[in-house]
Amino acid sequence: MREEYVSLVYIIDGFSFHKVDASDRQMLEKIYRLRFEVYAHQRRFIRAEDYPLELESDEYDDHSIQFAAVNPEGEVVGTTRMILNQEEKLSPVLKSFPHLQASSASIFEVSRFLICKKSCPSRNFPASGAFTRVLIVHGLFQAIYEEAQNRKLTYWCALMERSLCQLLRFYGFRTDCVGPDVNLFGYVRPYVGFVADFEKLQSKISNSNSRPETLPVPIPELN
Repeated sequence: MREEYVSLVYIIDGFSFHKVDASDRQMLEKIYRLRFEVYAHQRRFIRAEDYPLELESDEYDDHSIQFAAVNPEGEVVGTTRMILNQEEKLSPVLKSFPHLQASSASIFEVSRFLICKKSCPSRNFPASGAFTRVLIVHGLFQAIYEEAQNRKLTYWCALMERSLCQLLRFYGFRTDCVGPDVNLFGYVRPYVGFVADFEKLQSKISNSNSRPETLPVPIPELN
């Protein structure tokens, strides 16, 4: 039976997207469990034996906003977070690259963006796993964009694989590489972009929704 969450933002094709309240321990546990499943068993970035509770979390979760994608059966199948910068609590990118700290009040970091490989297909295109992934990406990015707009944030940053950066540029994102490769769940680079470009991504994904056969390559995870 599907659970009802007070954090509901909106619904797309049966999938619901949530901004998770910091007091919603049940939803947070589902997010951390999904992160463990993806990073330990699907991507093998972490050792399962190091996480006896099968929950993946870190110190940045304390000053982050979590988002979740929930399928029609009530399972959390996608997630991401916005790390908000505070005076004594900076995001990983800003910690590693001090020249960005002057903009800390107007920038946030996107991380732990992932989608479970077992996510259910869309009911409109039940055979298309790629379509479902794009639908989930669409919903999570929309949730991030709305939160950034509400907070009047101008820039976003992330540690990304090159392939994801190239895909985002295809969608119209302007991203600038601001440092060298770092080994964090695989080799990634720090990038900075404009919040306003999220609108371009939403427009292109919306146009793709009626043509699942022309969808881009599967979207990698943001660390």
